[in-house]
Amino acid sequence: MSTEDKARELMAKQRLHQQHNEENLLSLTEQELHEHHATDVEEKARELLAENRHHDHNLQDNMVSRAEQELV
Repeated sequence: MSTEDKARELMAKQRLHQQHNEENLLSLTEQELHEHHATDVEEKARELLAENRHHDHNLQDNMVSRAEQELV
């Protein structure tokens, strides 16, 4: 094998290795973005549920208050 052939082979291996590393980095980045998005969605859902419970509690208090006023 000539020196040029060996150099081409090494360059090809290096490109494949670099491509593999880039694919791994992209995959990890996508995974982190997905996990971050999922965390954001879960957090927003918890906030909305808490707001909904608070709203329901206020409605219930208002209904009790109105009922008490009507009984008086």
